[in-house]
Amino acid sequence: MPVHPLLPGIVLGAMLPFAQAGGQTASVTQFGDELRVEWQRFEVIEVGPDTRPELFPPGSTEPDQQALFFSDGIKATFGPTTLHARSLTLLNGSKRGFAEGDVRIVDPDGTITARDLRFDWGAKTGEATNVVLEAAGAFLTAERMTIGPDFWTMRKVRVTTCGRERPVYAILIPSIRFTPGKGGRAKQIGLEVLGVKTPMLPGMSFSLDRRVQGIRPPFVSYRRGQGAGVSWSSSVLLNETTTVLGSFGSFPRQLPGYGFMVTSSPITADQARGPTAPRSELNEWFAKRYFDNIDVETPKEEVVEHKVVRKSWSLGTFGNQNARARAESERINKSLEVAYEQGGPIARGGYIAQVRAHQIRAGDAATHERAVVWLATAQRGPDLGRRIRTTFGGDLMGYLQGGGTFGWARLHAAAIYEAPKGRLGLSYMKGFEGGRSLYDFDQLHSSHALHARADLRFGPVTASYLAKYDMGMKRVFDKEYSLAVRVGCFEPFVVFRAFPSDYRFGLRLSLDRLTRALTNRTVRRSSEQPRDGW
Repeated sequence: MPVHPLLPGIVLGAMLPFAQAGGQTASVTQFGDELRVEWQRFEVIEVGPDTRPELFPPGSTEPDQQALFFSDGIKATFGPTTLHARSLTLLNGSKRGFAEGDVRIVDPDGTITARDLRFDWGAKTGEATNVVLEAAGAFLTAERMTIGPDFWTMRKVRVTTCGRERPVYAILIPSIRFTPGKGGRAKQIGLEVLGVKTPMLPGMSFSLDRRVQGIRPPFVSYRRGQGAGVSWSSSVLLNETTTVLGSFGSFPRQLPGYGFMVTSSPITADQARGPTAPRSELNEWFAKRYFDNIDVETPKEEVVEHKVVRKSWSLGTFGNQNARARAESERINKSLEVAYEQGGPIARGGYIAQVRAHQIRAGDAATHERAVVWLATAQRGPDLGRRIRTTFGGDLMGYLQGGGTFGWARLHAAAIYEAPKGRLGLSYMKGFEGGRSLYDFDQLHSSHALHARADLRFGPVTASYLAKYDMGMKRVFDKEYSLAVRVGCFEPFVVFRAFPSDYRFGLRLSLDRLTRALTNRTVRRSSEQPRDGW
């Protein structure tokens, strides 16, 4: 939730009485053009570091000075934000203040209640005790919350999305310190389920910068045909333009895979929507397409993703990798790779373009040097009536290698019927290939196809189904579905994809809105966030 300049110390303006409901008379004090204070009682008092330490920095030796004391219930208004308290003290000639007694801050993004609130808007600092925050679908309580110009700290934190009274679960953190849009560290982390507390886990660092993942622990994953294995991937910022990424994976009957990459990008933390490192051409080519990946939830998401501003260079080395969603491959090694990625808005959509050069070897074959060009675009087409949306786009991949050249292009056009409780859509795909490919996994898996998709919403249930029919092979080569059910503050889900082989299930806690708000370095209301064009 944003921290706002609620109480700037501006020269005292006029005091105007007005009638409240029930005939009670209150007065108004206007501070410049921004702050308005409604009060029942007002007096000028002498304060100093000894008598009112909450108005002065720790260890202050400032002389006594005048302060404006409003009491018997106050309401301070600054733009769309209001502060309610029993009393409010403003240090005259400064931007320091102290609100006390049933403090409540009401903002379009949420509500904070506290026992008291001290602030210095000039220094952009503040501190509150016995805090209860309701924002972004979450309920957070803290014994103390301190906001500094560079970091926030909280003590005895309890977070849940299950409501304030008797939540099914709550996350417990004895102490946490973080910087919005950068990251921080939690001293320990525990869980309370139905009132029963689990043992506390060791402290951990976390990233709030969308450009990197932070340092993550290894996790167990499963691959069809290989069984369970261990995977690890982390990325960190060296400075504001340079990131380092490392990855490792180990599965039965396969050599361990690894990757290391350094990326340089001028994209700032608030501009980024995700990692700035160029996407690997060994990954799923059409992972950002609504009619190719069940995880892309809407056609708008596909177009907006291609409109994101991108610009980055990378240098990396990779061993024992696999190509995803195409001909079977394993043990792909790239001893050295240089890549450049650029993207952004164009026409009614956007584009992503890459150029890369690498030394590559598959299995025990010889090493080859080659260059790769990759271009993708997604566009919103004209609307056909009130409910039918259209999209179109294309993908192009070109390879320049010692044995010649190879390339392919794939075009698609789609129509989507938007219904009140979901959508139905059909997309036509046509691919073209030319030249001689160095590897089978460089080729399109399907070059002439129809993709059909349905997304339905029934109360707490959301379901999606995607089928891909190859018109040349005359068979359905991929079926995908997802199902999620909102049960109170939980959302059990399952996702299945036949090609590429992918099966996931789990339980979402709906904390994404809160964490997304904390990834902005410039704290803004949700209404002030830049809107995604569509």
